[in-house]
Amino acid sequence: MKTLFIITAVCFVSLFKGQNVQNFHNFTITPSSPTTTDNIKIITEVGFSSNANAQSIATVQVGNVINLNRCYSMGMLTIYDIKRDTVNVGLLPAGVYTVNYNGVVTNLNNTCSPPGQTFTSSITFTVLSTPSGIKENNSDAVLVSAYPNPLSDDLWIELKNNSDDFGLKVYDNLGNLVYEEANHYSSERIDLSSLATGVYHLKVLPKNSPSKRIIVVKL
Repeated sequence: MKTLFIITAVCFVSLFKGQNVQNFHNFTITPSSPTTTDNIKIITEVGFSSNANAQSIATVQVGNVINLNRCYSMGMLTIYDIKRDTVNVGLLPAGVYTVNYNGVVTNLNNTCSPPGQTFTSSITFTVLSTPSGIKENNSDAVLVSAYPNPLSDDLWIELKNNSDDFGLKVYDNLGNLVYEEANHYSSERIDLSSLATGVYHLKVLPKNSPSKRIIVVKL
């Protein structure tokens, strides 16, 4: 009877380890639309079908590619284990970046050689340059919304707690002023159909309140 129990336990553990499951609960960049002045972080949450122990963790950046290399060994506890990881990337130049999560699961403790099951995931994000011409006070004294975003031709700008009219300056991603109007009302349709496809920085200038910056995408 004891021998049968041991065999059954070994078979159960082997079967459980052979059915390891990894699920990405979270794979994001913060802030979601970073600029060259933002401290950028990569946040991951990976779920495992049993308790997981980190054997090696490395982050390698080559040019615009960031590789998160992670190795975990699996325990025998039948619990769903979530491993959270925050990588502080810091400031990055303007450009498009790719983040690759390269995961390895092994049933051996204290080593990842030979490797076991592998799992991967990737995301891309864009770092925008911050045009020098739109530095302003980001006070929340006036709540400003711009919609739709992304936009095709027309943009609505609404000052939710201010009825004064406002000025508007629009800069492209290189800091060039491409649109300027001194007098807009607190809720008004603005025709931006003449602008090319791309990312634009809006500087909203309420008459009696600090300016606000909004980033929009033109399709």
